[in-house]
Amino acid sequence: MNGRKILLAASGLLLLVAVTFAVLPPLFSDTSRGITGSLTELVPDAVPGWHVETLDVAESEEMRSRVERILRYDDVVFRSYRRGGIEVQIYSAYWRPGSVPYGQGGVHTPDTCWVNAGWAMDSKVNAREFQCGGRSLKPAEWRRFSHGRFPLHVVFWHLVGDDVHTYEQYGWRDGLGGVIDRLPNFFRDVRRYGLNLAREQMFLRISSNVPFETLLKDPAFIALMERLEPLMIFRESAS
Repeated sequence: MNGRKILLAASGLLLLVAVTFAVLPPLFSDTSRGITGSLTELVPDAVPGWHVETLDVAESEEMRSRVERILRYDDVVFRSYRRGGIEVQIYSAYWRPGSVPYGQGGVHTPDTCWVNAGWAMDSKVNAREFQCGGRSLKPAEWRRFSHGRFPLHVVFWHLVGDDVHTYEQYGWRDGLGGVIDRLPNFFRDVRRYGLNLAREQMFLRISSNVPFETLLKDPAFIALMERLEPLMIFRESAS
């Protein structure tokens, strides 16, 4: 009986510690920033050969408020680039060091939001490798969606510091249920990052009516991608 009481007490203490870490700011923070400047500056609003338009993050004020409440990002930008029959849309969100848990950026992804909006995910590859202008990109999540007859090709990255964060769906609930949902992700992040759970985060999504593999053979698109280098999606800096 005493052994059982000790086990229950230890389990309760472990749960208390985990809940404390899940709901309070991290004890150890890294305030350094690799991404400097606003996203409106880093995601270009003018690129030679492309017609650029800044888009709304959501279609209505209500939807925008809901997205902001869920994601709690510190900066965001959404732009469209058109050239001939090609359209590329770039969405990026940024969180300052310690703003939100690392799983927060994985809540609002095409795998859930687009599917819930009626799109079908036809195929996907996790951590896919790409070359851009002779340089390696960091592993990206690759997807192909369709809505009726229209396919859409998507790649996205979720960076924690300069590392690619392992992609998972979180589906957090509100209240105590949300805390319970966070616990497995919290322990996974501690295993990977230690107690330093306050790095900056960046989410970048690129979608197009043209396959990403085809775009990466287009010098005009390569030039656009190179403008995104400050977002740290390349494995190495340009020489």
